[in-house]
Amino acid sequence: MSNEQIVITTIKQGSYCGMRMATNIEITNKKDWEAFWVRFCTLEPRPEAPTIDFRKQVVLAVFMGQQTSGGYSIEISSVERSDGMIIASIRRTRASGMVTMALTQPYHIVSIPRKRGLLKFQPAQ
Repeated sequence: MSNEQIVITTIKQGSYCGMRMATNIEITNKKDWEAFWVRFCTLEPRPEAPTIDFRKQVVLAVFMGQQTSGGYSIEISSVERSDGMIIASIRRTRASGMVTMALTQPYHIVSIPRKRGLLKFQPAQ
């Protein structure tokens, strides 16, 4: 069976957020999205959560956890449907060379079209 590439739209990506533990999250409704945004966004005053039409989209978010310096990143590099599964591939970059000496929490938040299938996060090939 062939793989179907799914379009990814980045909502937000960066190195500083309120998520200190490494985790991967799927958000499928407005209530969970708003609760997530309060936990994720540590800016004061906190901006409104971006508008997502959960009838047509879902949100995927990946967090690398707290790192002891800059130079780290995490990215959902691709999402595809294969054999009834939705597979989100995650690419991680480790620090090398000269980097910022500050605690960081790399993250990537994307939306994808709502599709049927069990979601699986896996390392990028």
